[in-house]
Amino acid sequence: MNHHKVSIESVARVVMALGLDGFKKLSSHMPACSVKYAGFTIGEVEAILNILGEANIKRMLAGDVTIEIKELIQKMVDKNGRFIPLVGSKNYDCNPKPDYKLIQPDINYAERFNKAAKFLHNAIFVSAEEYQKRSEKLIEQLQNDPMFSNLLNGVWLPVCYPEFRVSDYKKDLFGYFLNAVTASYALQIPGRYFNNYIKVVFPGKIKIVDESHERFIAKMAKGPLVGLQFFPFQGFSINAVRELMSILPKSMYLSGPIDFAVAMTIHPDILARDYFTPCYDCSAVSWDSSYSTYFVATQESLRFDCALGFGNAHSHSTSSLIYLG
Repeated sequence: MNHHKVSIESVARVVMALGLDGFKKLSSHMPACSVKYAGFTIGEVEAILNILGEANIKRMLAGDVTIEIKELIQKMVDKNGRFIPLVGSKNYDCNPKPDYKLIQPDINYAERFNKAAKFLHNAIFVSAEEYQKRSEKLIEQLQNDPMFSNLLNGVWLPVCYPEFRVSDYKKDLFGYFLNAVTASYALQIPGRYFNNYIKVVFPGKIKIVDESHERFIAKMAKGPLVGLQFFPFQGFSINAVRELMSILPKSMYLSGPIDFAVAMTIHPDILARDYFTPCYDCSAVSWDSSYSTYFVATQESLRFDCALGFGNAHSHSTSSLIYLG
């Protein structure tokens, strides 16, 4: 057979002359023949040639170059450090509002460690040196992870979490962790204060609703931890965040108010410097089943509050993610 001498243009001319239906009908009356790659359409062949490029094809046929095939890894995080919404998800997300943003600081590990030790009284932490060592190790791990390395393009904060056994989530949150936020915020952000609004106005129960947060709380009970805190969900509804968390690796944990209170105690100047920082959904828990909890910087204060529902997406809100490696 001499079909290998027939050009794509020649085939296209015949199809154009006969029409596609006529060409298929004529082909169906022809005797069967043995041909390589019979399942490929001319369109698919053309697509491959477009990828390679005419000049490269000619050089390859001449033996001047070779082609190397590499597997493409689908990234889950975009170039700005935000998770890419799941295709086909029915949960709502919207574009983030750029006015509400965080600014990546230069990290002075000793200074940040001292804040944790000062305001989280009688807590057991790793050493300041270990805090920096583990944080840098986590950064290195992510840099070498092609699927999640873009997280480092967004704002990240190293956090040292104390060893702490949570026996009553609400009691421990209100009686210990938020007290640390109160003292840290007032001292480090002059003229502003912390307002536990939810405690005064909305008495209720806190329930962990995310499996990764259950694991995080269990890990914290066994010993002090070091993690990187990310904010890659701005514009995602809480339901969209929880859906995405279900497919993330076990090294990643959804933030609740206890761990976020630790981050806020250490980094109040970054997380709540003024009104134009994001609202932080604590998506790993619910308040009286129907409400979500959040931290938000208002015009005059940092407020801990709750909101009805989990399905709405807000351009200024983000959930937080912890990476423990």
